[in-house]
Amino acid sequence: RRAIGSRGDQRLRQILVGLQTAMAVVLTICGALLLSGLDRASRINPGFEPSGVLGAQMRIAASAYPTEPARAALIAQVIERIRALPGVISAGATLNPFIPNFFFQTTVQIEGKPSPDGQPHTVQFRRATPQYFRTMGIPILRGRDFEDSDGPTAPQVAMVSQSFADRFWPGEDPIGRRVTRSGRTLTVIGTVGDVRDVSIGQPPGPTLYIAYFQQNVAVTPVSLVVRTSGDPLMLAGAVRSAVMSVDPAQPIDHITTVDRFLSDSVGPQRFRGALLIVLAVIGVALAAIGVYGVTARSVQERTQELGVRLALGATHSAVVRGMIWQAMRAVIGGLAAGAGLAAVAATLLLRALPDLSRSDAWTAAPAIALLALTGALAAAIPARRAAALDPAIALRAD
Repeated sequence: RRAIGSRGDQRLRQILVGLQTAMAVVLTICGALLLSGLDRASRINPGFEPSGVLGAQMRIAASAYPTEPARAALIAQVIERIRALPGVISAGATLNPFIPNFFFQTTVQIEGKPSPDGQPHTVQFRRATPQYFRTMGIPILRGRDFEDSDGPTAPQVAMVSQSFADRFWPGEDPIGRRVTRSGRTLTVIGTVGDVRDVSIGQPPGPTLYIAYFQQNVAVTPVSLVVRTSGDPLMLAGAVRSAVMSVDPAQPIDHITTVDRFLSDSVGPQRFRGALLIVLAVIGVALAAIGVYGVTARSVQERTQELGVRLALGATHSAVVRGMIWQAMRAVIGGLAAGAGLAAVAATLLLRALPDLSRSDAWTAAPAIALLALTGALAAAIPARRAAALDPAIALRAD
């Protein structure tokens, strides 16, 4: 007992190594889940072509433009000036301000499609100008786009997303159907593809588009979208000048690329994944240091015992295997406990982030294997040092 040290002390050190290993496993698996989800999100088709598109936000003062026709005329002039700029392919405007996780909803009544509880249906809502869909690269699947002739005195029209049509008119032609919003009855003139313009990680929902030149309000911002032939940010100043040329008092802000919007929409997930990976690396390092320290301490305490074993004929390889196995028992126990804890943590992550997949956890397998290998190497270094001891010197050790 004096030679090998207190069994309680050894057990405590092994428990600490196991806990360090378990935490490293949990952090590694959770980090792998988040980073795999981020990688999947980066490859999701948003439903439009973000490259080469500049976005900017305008807030129209009700005091300066108190009526719908006045606001429509302002936006029409601004878009016309922007389209005339060199390097501009097309331009339009919409209600969605391209702020991550920010969107508008509205309630509608569908002719011939009452809801089970008799309440209006809740859908996402956008206003759009002619050429908005062309500028964003959103495909028009059926029917036509908004036109300049869809003004205040023209029949009220609307366009709907594919998910809107599938929800309310499955297997039917939505063109010509009628939708009532805010007391105005709109006729559907076209169907467009679904888009992820709220966040790349949020599935698209049924969306109603109405003509900005027919219905608009001053309390919500208008987002200009400009497709360019080169770097969109190079035209930021020219777009601002175009707005100022129509109304020098009209503010314009939030000038950014749509690519940047998509990147920002997954920014929190990217940060969480990177943070967990950093913590996992620290955990792996601490676990390796712990295994090395425990094994080195054990070698120091068991010097006389190892000398006796070597003197009685134990081979160097047997001593090394014994020392590694003793150290690896704590690591293996930590790996098993960590896997169990990680399963619970992964379940909570999957509930909070539905886009993740449990299979993504397998991407952490190489890191966990590396953790086990690191533990084995950390145990092998002092173990080999122990096997190299001279039995006579070891027997005389204090």
